[in-house]
Amino acid sequence: MLNILLLVSILTSYVRRIECLEQRIPSRVAVTSHVLPLVAAPYARPYSIPSSKFLDKRFSRTPIRLPPNPMLHNADKNPISDIQSDVDTLGGRVYMTNISIGGLQYSVIIDTGSSDTWLALSNFQCVSKYTTSVIPQERCGFGTLYDQNASSTFVEIPNHRFATSYTDGEFLSGKLGTEELGIGGPDEDLVKVRQTIGVVERGYWNGDGISSGLVGLAYSGLVSHGKELGYTSFIFTLFENTTIPPVFSLALSRPTDANPTAGGLLAIGGIPDIAHDENFVTVPIRPLYAKNYALYAIKVDGFDIEPPALNTSRYFASDLKSYTITSSSPSSTSLPTHRKSRSLTSAKPSRSPRPKAKTPNSSPAPSAPPVLRVPPHLHKTPRQVIRPPNADPNSTILFASNLTMVIDSGTTLLYVPDDIAERIASLFVPRAIYAVNTNTYMVPCSASPPRIGIVIGGRSFYIHPDDLMNRAPGAVGGGGAVWVNENGETENVGTSGAGGLCTLAVQRQGLGDAVLGDSWLKNVLAVFDVGANEMRFAARENY
Repeated sequence: MLNILLLVSILTSYVRRIECLEQRIPSRVAVTSHVLPLVAAPYARPYSIPSSKFLDKRFSRTPIRLPPNPMLHNADKNPISDIQSDVDTLGGRVYMTNISIGGLQYSVIIDTGSSDTWLALSNFQCVSKYTTSVIPQERCGFGTLYDQNASSTFVEIPNHRFATSYTDGEFLSGKLGTEELGIGGPDEDLVKVRQTIGVVERGYWNGDGISSGLVGLAYSGLVSHGKELGYTSFIFTLFENTTIPPVFSLALSRPTDANPTAGGLLAIGGIPDIAHDENFVTVPIRPLYAKNYALYAIKVDGFDIEPPALNTSRYFASDLKSYTITSSSPSSTSLPTHRKSRSLTSAKPSRSPRPKAKTPNSSPAPSAPPVLRVPPHLHKTPRQVIRPPNADPNSTILFASNLTMVIDSGTTLLYVPDDIAERIASLFVPRAIYAVNTNTYMVPCSASPPRIGIVIGGRSFYIHPDDLMNRAPGAVGGGGAVWVNENGETENVGTSGAGGLCTLAVQRQGLGDAVLGDSWLKNVLAVFDVGANEMRFAARENY
């Protein structure tokens, strides 16, 4: 009997050790020689609400009633990163890195939510969004333009055209061709691949004045003419080199006073050499259907929400610490429309209201604190649900029964079910207000925020207050704004600094898909293991 107990003890210890190893990646990382320099520059958009560009790409919106803007025209065996690139950001919202194409260096937006790689041509024609008449090239806001005539490595693909369009009216068209694309600067020992790219000749684009194009890091299923031409997205072309483990990772950074355009790191082949929490969680990437993968979509367990200490919101009470929400998203992964030229989003099923069970103590005395009033489609969980071990004991966990969210570096904010967004907005002191002319929540930059975490793989990953309110130096949303509230009234709110308005990082999902954008990614080390079709996350909220 003693031997059996000893054997059970040894096996239990072994299983726990294996489970621990499966949830951790060694933090020792070699410093790579492939480090790209940052490119810093201001980004002035004096009137438009910064998040509107990304909202426009998700779904149709009501017209913006703001003044016209003149600027709008298996890798576990080798976790060491082989390639580590510095990433630049503009105001905490556009993340770029440098790549080499045809021997020349270009800044490009990195986008885990799309697959194509494209550059704007040197003779690019910028056209009006409304009339398609030719307007000055600088109105489209590109940086250094690509000159195919100066490249000896570009080969045009005959009888195929590149075209992409976006729901806010942006559209681009041009040639398809192959080009020599490398990671690293022009004077470095590059990792080079032969890649199919789009060469944009004409269109309308709201550029940042620095980036020359975009590199899509998603699965190859979204590339233009992928079926006919049989080519892969850049990241998968790169991983055809068997010496590079099929893993890349992002460690995005928030702006600081010392470096208002700090962007973070993109690592190819492993993780970057940065500080992060030792606890990794691993979750499978959800395919679009069967084994066909498109985006980095994962199951999210729910939301970890704790009101500010001074808040007495009617939605929360200390005696209820968890309940379940029914997601409006379909069980299969659907594709967001932002930064995409195709609309594959499935129709959303209607929500079935579920009445709250009445209890004898549901009506407190007038002098008692307000008691939680659960919305109709929310209900207290009928079974025991395990709270994340790192959750604050005073927080409320909203468990999602079926919620898929897309990891997308091409999106600034988070898009969550509408009722969750409203719940979070209501907990700011003073509360955030919804501006119908931009479909965004705005909040005074001096407001007291709730503590918000995204529950993934049984752990809470918290959002730093500066990211939750986009109030870090150089971040989006500060200053005054002219907007229209839900009553249709025009308001001029805030001036600058602490008295101004900040864009809330958590916004309504609406008819689009749930997305975890940069405001959340700045708080984690995100590992994209495309060899195993898994995502891994480690917290790095404070740095």
